[in-house]
Amino acid sequence: MGSVALIPVKHFADSLKLMGKAVALAALSALVRDGSIDASVYEKAEKEFGISTEREDITEI
Repeated sequence: MGSVALIPVKHFADSLKLMGKAVALAALSALVRDGSIDASVYEKAEKEFGISTEREDITEI
């Protein structure tokens, strides 16, 4: 039987937390585009989650 790569539980839990925050931001983004909520709600969540949606232009690296 092949070997199974195990990841530490903490890394797995951290990954789930990050994915949850990303999903929440995606949902808030859709609600902003839909006009259901104000963009300030998204911006506040982005800051509270510590997730930046700003990306460097890789063509300038």
